[in-house]
Amino acid sequence: MTSPAASSFAVIIAIDKYTDHGITDLRGAVKDANAFEKLLTSKLGVSKDRIINLRDEAATREEILKALRSLAHHSAISSEDPILIYFSGHGSQTSPPRGWPTNSPDDKIQMLIPHDFVSRRPNGDQGSGILDITLSQILNDIAKNKSDNITVILDCCHAGSGTRNNASDETFAVRSIELPDGYAVSVDPFSSEVQGGSSLMPHVLLAACKPDQVAIESHEGGAFTRALVKEIKKGNLDKITYAGLIRCLPELSKPSRLAPFILLQRLSASLIIRVRQDPQCEGVNQNRILFTKVHDPQSVMCPIQQVLDSIQTDGQIKYKLYAGEARGVAKNAEFTIYSDRRRSTAIGSVAAISIAPFESYCTPLSTLPIPLPQPAYAVQTGIGDRQHIPLFIKPSDALCEEMRRQDSEKHERSFRLVESPEQAELCIRTQGGLVGFEIMDQMCRRHGLTRMAFDNVRVDDLDHLFAILNKAANFYRHLRLSNNNKQDSLAQKVDLECFELNSETTDVDGAITHYANPRRNGQILITDGVFKLKASSSDYEPTYGYKVTNKSNLPLYAALFHFDPNDLSIGNVAAPVSPG
Repeated sequence: MTSPAASSFAVIIAIDKYTDHGITDLRGAVKDANAFEKLLTSKLGVSKDRIINLRDEAATREEILKALRSLAHHSAISSEDPILIYFSGHGSQTSPPRGWPTNSPDDKIQMLIPHDFVSRRPNGDQGSGILDITLSQILNDIAKNKSDNITVILDCCHAGSGTRNNASDETFAVRSIELPDGYAVSVDPFSSEVQGGSSLMPHVLLAACKPDQVAIESHEGGAFTRALVKEIKKGNLDKITYAGLIRCLPELSKPSRLAPFILLQRLSASLIIRVRQDPQCEGVNQNRILFTKVHDPQSVMCPIQQVLDSIQTDGQIKYKLYAGEARGVAKNAEFTIYSDRRRSTAIGSVAAISIAPFESYCTPLSTLPIPLPQPAYAVQTGIGDRQHIPLFIKPSDALCEEMRRQDSEKHERSFRLVESPEQAELCIRTQGGLVGFEIMDQMCRRHGLTRMAFDNVRVDDLDHLFAILNKAANFYRHLRLSNNNKQDSLAQKVDLECFELNSETTDVDGAITHYANPRRNGQILITDGVFKLKASSSDYEPTYGYKVTNKSNLPLYAALFHFDPNDLSIGNVAAPVSPG
């Protein structure tokens, strides 16, 4: 049987050798890329003509960006084909120009280092790194034009300061560079290269380490890629999720002799410490099966423990589950409990009876208590109450009987039929052999949005139809998610404002810095919860910024999301970076 990954299209980039003599060459990046390419062609069955390879001198900034951008419009890539992007080489980070958005807690922007990178002062785009916001914009474009079945694998690190290894230790090297003081990003943040780049994670990212850690390599290659390739080779591809793959990797930490002034000041140069490298999996689709759009609903495991005094206090056996509304847990959701993360043996089942934002209390489905080892883990097996989307279809419609036959009481959020359009979030109807989706949300309808953009769903393509309904159920659950404790709601203690921005520049010692400020005398564009924009027919494309004001006494982390009922997409406008 052919793997779904066989239709993958891949860009594989690896750089051992750099033109800048101030950058230490690597030894294992090209080996890693060759091993990953072999994995694709042998294990996954990907044809070599569906792989773009860039190595060393071929991996310039211009060629890397050209290859990545081509994915959004490549005629050989269909909307169902997986897209893989692999990079092995140096990474780095630097301070952003004033006014730039960042998604980093330390207010840094990260970059991949191409073959022709210049570590002193690049000449415009030439010699620059590939910024995280640029890569994000490219990935958004690919997702918009093809699909979000995108896997990005980065075997590099960005923590340039504090991670340089001692030259006398030849057993390993670190895949990052430290930029000199005064290094200035030269890309205009209002240019097409970075516009739209803050809508994050239409892809799944597999990264070699945490942001403040290092990615190490030896003459055999990168520790992360070698472990990743080995695990994929031995695994059953139709059962491995991205998150599960990272959990199964062996420990990559390594003892090494490091330069003392970098990691531990005022200590002996002979001190041996353990270099930590914890691979990461990020993205809203991390619980998909590898290289597919198929989610594994049983992939998320949550710690659970017994509440020892619950019988004495209210006569019930209770278990505390470390997941709540923020994880999508609803009342009467069911969980199976396991004694280990590999789910070797099920030891009982529970149902959620009381839900808080980040924890829930459960009772056993049987009358007998469940003896829990520590640690113990719970996997959701039933979705609970009010998780389906209310759906209306006329009884006379050709699809009505088929919809009634479908069992919507399954783990995936799906639909429940209602008696009238007024009770529904969506209405569906068939005409000319196609299915149409009517939006019933009153705010959308008041502003002219009445139909979703899915206009090619055939009546006989039930898999496609139910995939859209599952997506709609997830979309509206997140859209309607709120704190059930109204008396303690933070909604009244947070203000959100939106302004049109001006692009401004400063010149300090020849370094041009771009930043943005609200327009003078500009209007606040959010009124009564509605963001009001006027369409313009001119060539001027305004830029908008948000201001979030925390009026509570709690350290809050603000995240802004864009919900689009037209295509059921949820975009991350701004990720939380610091409390305020």
